[in-house]
Amino acid sequence: MVGRRILSWSVALTFVIASVVSCSRPSSIETFIQASKASEGGTYIFNVDMTDPNLTYDISFYTEIGDRNSLPIGKIPFNIVFSAPSGKKYEEVVYMVLSNQISDNNEARQYKALYRKGIVPSEYGIWRMAVTVGEENYHINGLRGLGIIVANNKISR
Repeated sequence: MVGRRILSWSVALTFVIASVVSCSRPSSIETFIQASKASEGGTYIFNVDMTDPNLTYDISFYTEIGDRNSLPIGKIPFNIVFSAPSGKKYEEVVYMVLSNQISDNNEARQYKALYRKGIVPSEYGIWRMAVTVGEENYHINGLRGLGIIVANNKISR
């Protein structure tokens, strides 16, 4: 009888340990928004979880362009407004260089580019990232959407 209790406790303890370990934060999170789901003006809105002070964050963009005959030449401008949890805004324009192509098939080309590496946020929490692809009077035909990858890195102390 005692042997069965020890066995059942050890099985229960194994499940508890496994569930705690499996609940750890994933090393990266990807979010893709289809072009048809972008807000008015072609702005893509992402919520970026930067709540853990023990991590730094790497953010990359990825996209797919389906109209192979109207690819922009050189680079794609991204107008970014990053809003802190307190509401403070940071704005900039960055460019995805089209040499960052990761896939090419008969239907589309896929691109990926690092936006920022090793981000230590000025405020911890959920940040809002609004990205407008292109500029006024500059539309990319065949843009299928925009995605971000947020990778987490442990801070070594």
